[in-house]
Amino acid sequence: MLTRLKMARQAMGVKQEIMAHKLGTKQPFYSQLENGKLNAAMLPEDTKQNIVKLFGEPAEKMLQPVQFRGLPKVKTLLAEAN
Repeated sequence: MLTRLKMARQAMGVKQEIMAHKLGTKQPFYSQLENGKLNAAMLPEDTKQNIVKLFGEPAEKMLQPVQFRGLPKVKTLLAEAN
């Protein structure tokens, strides 16, 4: 599952280890967060606050899944390019 958290980290070009440190967590825990295996209710309060400080959005929003509605069109365009 792709979450807003994962998209933001990838857009910033930052490794999971660095982002985990910024949020006050360890990399394995962070990985579970950004892959949708944990929800905001499972987070310590300080981690939730760090997410808000870093992204300006609540943890609940950053852990939401992202859906690509235009992906089939992209696949079609890529197939036509070959």
